[in-house]
Amino acid sequence: MRARARPTDRHRRSVVTIVTLTLALAGCGGAGGSTDPGVPGADDASAGPAVTSSAAPRPSGTLSWPSEFGVDLVPGTYFSSPPFDVPFTLTVAETGWQTGHLHSELFDLIRFDGLPETDLPAVLFGFSVPTMVRGAGGNKPAAGMTPDAAIDGLATRADITATNRAGVDLFGRSGARVDLHADVDNTALFGGPAGNFGLGPERNVRIAAVAFGGGLLLVLVMAPPGEVEEAWDRVQPILASIALPGA
Repeated sequence: MRARARPTDRHRRSVVTIVTLTLALAGCGGAGGSTDPGVPGADDASAGPAVTSSAAPRPSGTLSWPSEFGVDLVPGTYFSSPPFDVPFTLTVAETGWQTGHLHSELFDLIRFDGLPETDLPAVLFGFSVPTMVRGAGGNKPAAGMTPDAAIDGLATRADITATNRAGVDLFGRSGARVDLHADVDNTALFGGPAGNFGLGPERNVRIAAVAFGGGLLLVLVMAPPGEVEEAWDRVQPILASIALPGA
């Protein structure tokens, strides 16, 4: 079976909505691209080296990740690279998931669950290997940063409300997590070569961080305020299916 693409005009409206209100990343069709000049700090999002893993061939029996935004993901086991810099397999068993952003440092799955597809998704579930994290003191290189330092840096910012700070175990690695809310659109949290990940008031995000490749691997679950815990529970089967290289 192959993943099914949605109509192009609907792709375009959904992309514009997500980029404007949620992800301040330039261009959703692939990796790279210029950063969004409207986001504070976007110019220096690439401070520090990118954290990448060696290229790996797609395992036999797995599906390639679709190369377009808004493609329905049929149930199956997919390979993350390309677009993502870190190669791993993930199994999507539930229908309703679509492809989201397709950057080498960030890719995600989205679902609308009855919301208009011109609106923000009901759930965004993503992965990132950022080059910087923006803490209370500004942008800090992700290279060499510990998960606790990344999460605590975000949690202590005056422009963000942080709750549910806790330890987390992902992919056999110990890390840290926190739930974040911002009152202002495109409040930059972290970034990479494609731009900054910006949070707004219509959605909260849970960010979990583990050490990987000399830097950080972030897992993101974004949902409406009050629904992040439910969304986090929903993605657990996909998370449980992932084995990182070197784990």
